[in-house]
Amino acid sequence: MRDEGAAALQLFVEDFLPLFLLFAVSLTGLMLTASYTWMRGYAYDFIAILHAITVIVTFLWLPFGKFFHIFQRPAQLGVRFYKEVGEREEAAHCRRCGQPFSSLMHINDLIQVEAELGYKYEIPNSDVDHYQWICPPCRRATVAQAQGQLWQTARGGTAVTTHTKPPTPTYVNPGQGEGPLGDEDARNFHA
Repeated sequence: MRDEGAAALQLFVEDFLPLFLLFAVSLTGLMLTASYTWMRGYAYDFIAILHAITVIVTFLWLPFGKFFHIFQRPAQLGVRFYKEVGEREEAAHCRRCGQPFSSLMHINDLIQVEAELGYKYEIPNSDVDHYQWICPPCRRATVAQAQGQLWQTARGGTAVTTHTKPPTPTYVNPGQGEGPLGDEDARNFHA
């Protein structure tokens, strides 16, 4: 029996080529052993070079195939450790609504990495100082307010100016814990 749905999604490059590469590495390695054990080293140099080529091609293919999980899994352990350290340390508070939304370490690291990469998200002449100090719900609210002001002036009205600090956004359907991260989404989603 064959599952046509799974077969339709299979690609030679993603599904079969990595298996062929692993098989080639295994086969040439066994050929090396057979050459020096039973054949007194006959064609050992050629088989050694062939084995080296198959190993190198396999290593070069790793980042582009399904074997990338070999590198990805240890990185996920690092992310988990980073999140655990962030939960134990001080929280960063949104400079628009005052709610805690992430770890202070995470926000400072984001600001530092963005500066090193050349991204400028500073907000001059503002209490906020940097875009990373605004929580995701307030970011969405500020985008909505900016679009609303643009539409209001485009349709002949006057722009609404807010001299006071705008309130924390509230949602009709808070959906806490309904995201792909479950409890982590509930902690990061304040209503």
